[in-house]
Amino acid sequence: MIGLVYRAPEYSPNGNVPKDAAILQSVGTILQQRGCPVRYLHEEELSNAEMLADVTTYISMARRHQSLLSLQKAVSHGMHVQNKPNAVQVTVQSRSTTLELLQSAGLPVVPFWSYEPAEDEMFQCEPELQTLL
Repeated sequence: MIGLVYRAPEYSPNGNVPKDAAILQSVGTILQQRGCPVRYLHEEELSNAEMLADVTTYISMARRHQSLLSLQKAVSHGMHVQNKPNAVQVTVQSRSTTLELLQSAGLPVVPFWSYEPAEDEMFQCEPELQTLL
């Protein structure tokens, strides 16, 4: 079973909850067409181990601190997680750091300019995440 994790509404940039949901649902539809069983989950459901016993892979848009901790625990237990929690932590801390890491790994990236977003912009996260790296 593949668990598709919606991003909590408070972390959808500029109120794009429907667009975020549509992206995840499109991925789910493709997976189902290929014969993969999927379950859609909200971030708060990640702490319910009993409900998630049959999930072996996660595709996640999660941003909440507790959600990322739950997903990190899944990784440590050998489960596959797309959009790994530590990658999300790097991204929420700094776009320029993320792009520099991609470049240093030899991956092509589009030319970019960097700025650190204000509190109300897309890459903000809970205070706990800002100190994890």
